[in-house]
Amino acid sequence: SFSISMPSLGITSLNVTHPTDYSHDGLLVPLKSGVGHLFSYPGQGGKILVYGHSSGYPWDVSQYTKIFRQINKLQIGDVINISYNGQNYSYRVTRKQAVPASDTSAYQQEGREELILYTCWPPDSIKQRYLVHAEPVR
Repeated sequence: SFSISMPSLGITSLNVTHPTDYSHDGLLVPLKSGVGHLFSYPGQGGKILVYGHSSGYPWDVSQYTKIFRQINKLQIGDVINISYNGQNYSYRVTRKQAVPASDTSAYQQEGREELILYTCWPPDSIKQRYLVHAEPVR
């Protein structure tokens, strides 16, 4: 099991799924039941990217279609909790940024463990991506 909670946004035990197909359509499949995940896993020391929708289409009435619409309201210092394989992990928000959609540098870098929340930005646009960075609470 893999879930994420953001108490300051009222999000608890949101299902996180790793895609089985890395095509454009395959990456969207996890968003039907929560949010998606790429790269490393909690406790393994790498980049943990959790992605979700900030916008939806009129025909998409799922409860997750705008689940990350408010992640810009997370504040530096807010705690994000992850439950993964029976273990609990906490991360503290360290910074936020909006980047061009083509900019992948934030999650391509090697280094210490970091949780990155990722969504299209601004809402109802695909022009940019909004990233919330959080480091493990030791």
